[in-house]
Amino acid sequence: MTERPGERDPLSHAIEPGGGLALWVLGSLYTFKARDRETGGAYAIVEAKVFEGQGPPPHIHHAEDECFFVLEGEFSFLYETRTILGGPGTFLRVPRGVLHTFKYAGATPGRVLLTVSPAGLDEFWEKVGIHVSDPTTPPAHEPDAMERILAIAPQYHLELRP
Repeated sequence: MTERPGERDPLSHAIEPGGGLALWVLGSLYTFKARDRETGGAYAIVEAKVFEGQGPPPHIHHAEDECFFVLEGEFSFLYETRTILGGPGTFLRVPRGVLHTFKYAGATPGRVLLTVSPAGLDEFWEKVGIHVSDPTTPPAHEPDAMERILAIAPQYHLELRP
């Protein structure tokens, strides 16, 4: 279908490589490719650049499913009580209500594509993240970051188990 001027779908958009809102979240660089406002709340997609040993604490999403697709590097995923190792091309779907996390196992930064459905966690990440001024250097450690995250998480039906 050919678009005519003025007939653009308000929910469609294109992002250049490296583009999108970028935030530091617990030492990882999250770049938003699709957010709630662009998908009508259906899903959110985030590319995460993760550094050695980094990843979120174990947690449970009570309101959304989450999928992971490893783009670069080696990740260790916790899925309930199982550990799953995954390199490029690995896909993992985590239904809501399942305890999970991931950690990056490589020495050079890895990348993973995260999809949450429905959207909503993108707003959580925006509230707890730090806007990027330099995408090559994570911000200094924030001693109160976990307390802030723990305080906000219940609003997003997110249960953290640090």
